[in-house]
Amino acid sequence: GVMTPIGTPPNLIYLGFIDELGAAPITFVNWIALTAPLTAAMLLIAPFILAVGVAGEAVGPAQVVKQLTLKQKKVTVVIIALTALLILNSPIKPYYDGFGLNEKCILLGAGLLLFFPGVGVLNWNDFRNFPYEIIFLFGAGFSISMAFIKTGLAAEIIEPLHNFKDLPLFMLLLLVACSVSLATNITSNTALTSIVVPIFYEFARVNQLNQDIVMLTATVAASYAFILPIGTPPNAIIMSFRIVKTSQLARFGIVINILGALLLAAIAYGYWARVL
Repeated sequence: GVMTPIGTPPNLIYLGFIDELGAAPITFVNWIALTAPLTAAMLLIAPFILAVGVAGEAVGPAQVVKQLTLKQKKVTVVIIALTALLILNSPIKPYYDGFGLNEKCILLGAGLLLFFPGVGVLNWNDFRNFPYEIIFLFGAGFSISMAFIKTGLAAEIIEPLHNFKDLPLFMLLLLVACSVSLATNITSNTALTSIVVPIFYEFARVNQLNQDIVMLTATVAASYAFILPIGTPPNAIIMSFRIVKTSQLARFGIVINILGALLLAAIAYGYWARVL
């Protein structure tokens, strides 16, 4: 997601779909560069809106951060090293060509490093608690996306969308952002991304639009699950404390959804359309 990686990151489905198409992948640095303005803006907007709901509430004393344990320090070092390697590996034109290493292998290597002797953060017994269903979830997402294209189902579904093909690009991107952001509040982010990415890919291809911009807009909007508890696991966790009412979540969440969709469409139109 943009504001936070809510649930299972839809961008992995998007990147996997791009790989399956054989198109040029978006590197780690490119992804950051594309989404940084949106992330920064949402990190300002969302807390400001949420603060309206707690105006006048007493804020408790700040919690003192305890000193990190040895294992926590090791994980911190691995994460910093991983981030640095991903950045150095990404081609930053025209200044730097990168190492050309496979990003998937870098990520896998960082995970395996935690099991190595001398690091010892994890041991092989930890595999018993590994959420294998997440792997199947990603695999199913890739399969569903490609099945939509290969079977021609995506082409059939987009027929009604052709009525909007003559809209100005900004309005079209806003329509994509609003429809996906509303839909993601009642379904899984990952499942929705698996469905909408191939549909909007086919729509953009048939109507000679920039496919990357349209698919990126749909992918990012799939993380805008701010309205309902079922939209994403963090919402359900918050609601389980019975402090926030569903009506309160919906009232403030819909404002964040609308502003987020407007901001997403604006950045897609004003920024992504000029660099992709």
